[in-house]
Amino acid sequence: MKIGEKNQTKVLETEKLLLAIIQAPNDFKGDAELYKALKSQSAMAKYENPERQVVSCSLNTVKSISVALLSRGFLGLDELRVNAKAAVEAALHAEKTGKPNKQTATGLKLKVEELERQLDAMRFACLNLTTVVDELRSHSKKLSEHSGTLKQRIELYQEENARIEIKLSHAQQSNDFDAFLLSLKGL
Repeated sequence: MKIGEKNQTKVLETEKLLLAIIQAPNDFKGDAELYKALKSQSAMAKYENPERQVVSCSLNTVKSISVALLSRGFLGLDELRVNAKAAVEAALHAEKTGKPNKQTATGLKLKVEELERQLDAMRFACLNLTTVVDELRSHSKKLSEHSGTLKQRIELYQEENARIEIKLSHAQQSNDFDAFLLSLKGL
């Protein structure tokens, strides 16, 4: 393969690599050499990966070939580099702290996904609690209107209480139910 063809392949394969990093940063967070290359334009131009057919060349070569081959030119390739670096940093931060880094776009996306899952769990818990409250109101009405003996009223209470306990146990199966109850106590 001629040098010109190698450099063209380098630009195209670098673009593929950067897109792969953005899509799955956890797969690349352990590659220190790649992470170092993502830090600057010139380091990315010098980056080599024979398995991916990425060879080293000058920054000017990458710029000129990018303009000719890529729809967004070198600016698009550089944006991919910056986004790939941010994605790897967010993955590293999440690994260290267990939480997404809210200062990066990828970290914010992960945080939004986490909050949406929590919101869904809270909605489920609220729906279950609303159902239980409605049943408690119904149960109170039954007891107030019951004309039987005290023993019959106690039996009715025990039956209704057992049903409500079952419904509450189902509501508590939500992972975030305890956090939800704590937030209610704080109101």
